[in-house]
Amino acid sequence: MPRTTNLSLPVIMSSVLLAVLLAFGLICWWLLPVATLAAHFGAFVGLAAVLAGLLVASLVRAWRTPALPPLPPQRANPILHATGREDFDALLDLFQDGTLTVEENDHILRANTAAEKLLAPTGPGLAGRHLADLADGAHLLALLTAIRTSAAFQAVDLRLTASNSLCNVAGVPLLHEHAGKPGQVLLVLRDISRITQLEQAGEEYAVNVSHELKTPLTLILGYTETLLADPNVTPEFRTQSLRTIERHSRRILRIVDDLLRLA
Repeated sequence: MPRTTNLSLPVIMSSVLLAVLLAFGLICWWLLPVATLAAHFGAFVGLAAVLAGLLVASLVRAWRTPALPPLPPQRANPILHATGREDFDALLDLFQDGTLTVEENDHILRANTAAEKLLAPTGPGLAGRHLADLADGAHLLALLTAIRTSAAFQAVDLRLTASNSLCNVAGVPLLHEHAGKPGQVLLVLRDISRITQLEQAGEEYAVNVSHELKTPLTLILGYTETLLADPNVTPEFRTQSLRTIERHSRRILRIVDDLLRLA
C-alpha cells in the first residue's frame, strides 16, 4: 500500500524560511558595507545553516508522519430520527385543529388527535387508513382531487357524519422537490360548530330585539300622528294617548338598558 503524507505544513514552513533567509540576505547586502559583511560573514553563514536545518527537519518529520485517515461518512441515526418524528407528532397533537397528511395513494400518513376525534371518534387510528374507508371519505377525496388539479389552496365547509360537526376543511398541496407536481396533501379541519351556533343565536336575538322595539315604536308613532292631525281631540283622549306614549317609551328604555348590560 503506498505511503501517503500531508506535505502542506512543511511546504508552508519551507516557503516562509526561504523567504526570511532571502530577505535577510538582501537587507544585509543593501545596508551593510563590504567590510562589515566580511567581518560578519561567519555569523550570516551560521544563521543560514540553522534555517536550512529547520527546513530539512520539517520535511523529514512530515515525511515520517502518516496522514490522518479520512473520516467515515456521517450516517443518520435512526434513534434520533425516530425521536424527532415523535416530537413532531407530539407538537401536532397540541393543535386544536385537526391536521392530516395524505399520501399520493390517498392513504393517511399522519394525523393528530383532533383529526381523529372529528373523523373517527370511535374507530381505530387514522394513520395508514385509506380516505375511502372513512364515513366522510367521499367528500374528502373530492376536495383532494380539486387541490391536486389546481395545485393550489382549496377550502370547503363539510358536515362530518362521524362526529356530527360542521368543519371548515382546508388543504394545500405539498410539491415534490424535483418533479414539481402535487404529491402529498396537507389538510386542516377546523370545527366551526360553536361559531355557527353563536352566529345563529346572534341573528335570532337581533330579530327578537327588533320585534320588541318595533311594537312600542309603532304605537308611539300612531298616537303622535293622531294628536298632530286633530288638535281638537277631547281632553280624555289626549291624556290617554300621552299615557300610552309614556308607557311604551319606558318599555323602550328598559330594552335599551338590557342591551347595554349584555354588551
